[in-house]
Amino acid sequence: LMVLLVAGFFIRAMLGPLHRAAQLADRMTQGDMPLQALPVVRNEEVGHLTVAFNQLLDKLHTSQVALERMAHHDSLTGLPNRVLLADRMQQGLARARRNRTWIAVLYLDLDGFKPINDELGHEAGDRALIEVAHRLSATLRRSDTLARIGGDEFVLLATDLSGDWQESAISLASKCIVTLSAGVDLGGKTCPLGASIGIAASAGHDTPDAILLAADQAMYDAKRAGRGRYAMATDRRDGTRVSWAPRR
Repeated sequence: LMVLLVAGFFIRAMLGPLHRAAQLADRMTQGDMPLQALPVVRNEEVGHLTVAFNQLLDKLHTSQVALERMAHHDSLTGLPNRVLLADRMQQGLARARRNRTWIAVLYLDLDGFKPINDELGHEAGDRALIEVAHRLSATLRRSDTLARIGGDEFVLLATDLSGDWQESAISLASKCIVTLSAGVDLGGKTCPLGASIGIAASAGHDTPDAILLAADQAMYDAKRAGRGRYAMATDRRDGTRVSWAPRR
């Protein structure tokens, strides 16, 4: 009986950390506690198993972070993608309604990008897009968002605009046009590049899709007016669309 009692005591002492680790892992699986490393009690077989579990957990966390970034960011430029942009727009619209401010959306389409792809190849085109992302990012406020939503199309979201919000949006569009007008150096060759920009704004009572569509259509007005310029989109509250005029 003494032998059995002593053996039971030692087995319980040896397997106790494993049992506690299993309980913690089960609680994490059930969502009762956040994923976190398990405590390593002793440096023996059970301790080695716990260390291996913690390493696996760390790799899982790293993979989740990478997947989260892939889901919300452009793989080439690292900028937010359309999904993250829509989320930022929803937040900006909510603040605009609450604080009686405005948001402005600048829809940029590059002028002269197709010849770069056709003549120098897609690798050169990718380098040009990365350079454009760097230049445009340098023109932003910390509260603004620059997103690449596909191809050579970028969207700049400016939030919490008050006072003369039109002047703020126009000033930002002008900075973007100027910063891209110098062209890009690709392998020792300076390639001309520019941007046509459509501007749409909202006081918080529109959907992100409606604002993007208005800015997209205004951008085509800018292209038809001669490229390298911006056009402002305006809507009446009764739903009648006002003609959009490109401005210098």
